[in-house]
Amino acid sequence: MRIYLYDNHYNREMRLMNTQERNTLKMRRWTVLLTIMVVAGYLLTPAAFAEEKAATMEVIGTARLMFEPNMAVLSFAVETNARSAGDAVAANAVKTRKLIETVKGVAGTKDSVKTSHYDLSPVYSKTNRFRPEGYRVSNRVIVETRALDKVGRLIDAAVGADVSRIGSLRFQNDQYEFNRKAASKAAVQNALVSARELAEAAGLTLRRIVTISFTGQGAIPRPYMAEAAVSRAQTPIEAGRIPVEARVTVVFEVE
Repeated sequence: MRIYLYDNHYNREMRLMNTQERNTLKMRRWTVLLTIMVVAGYLLTPAAFAEEKAATMEVIGTARLMFEPNMAVLSFAVETNARSAGDAVAANAVKTRKLIETVKGVAGTKDSVKTSHYDLSPVYSKTNRFRPEGYRVSNRVIVETRALDKVGRLIDAAVGADVSRIGSLRFQNDQYEFNRKAASKAAVQNALVSARELAEAAGLTLRRIVTISFTGQGAIPRPYMAEAAVSRAQTPIEAGRIPVEARVTVVFEVE
């Protein structure tokens, strides 16, 4: 009965209002209702139903694999000095030609002999730095050979050809990509073993791998350097093996 009276009272008030006032009152009622719905939705969804953030464990895995080299790269430098630039260039050409012909006679048919750097520069005296007293020419010759047993003979041949300097000797393996992948796989396996051991010690269970970050280091060159000197016997060179290293960071989800 109260509802009926209330309805009659409400209808009587509504009849007394003009159209604009009735619309304003309805908008206020809808605004209050929408506000209540938004607040209720905000309070119920994130705090009550949000899933707890998963626990993770980060492990670093490393690997170091050794591979036999199948290539050697030697660097020889021919340097000449003369009063004029033309004389320095001419003298260098004679010595460089002798070096190339000599090492080609020792290297194999599939080996490579090439010039990697050529430089002509003035030489100044200590007393006058504005007028050159001569010129220096430097010609660097690179020899790439797969005949590793001939490396010592190549060095001796270059010394016999009056090479000015032996810049470097590097042993390489041309299967770099294959070796890198092998080292990366071994690093991941190392990370998995470490993660299982750590999880067992901490009383945790590994669920899945979240991320893997690779920071491979690649091959480490083995340098050999020597000044040119008279050699009466074959220079002993031991290639050894080439290390290839890899490093990965693996993040595991645990519980």
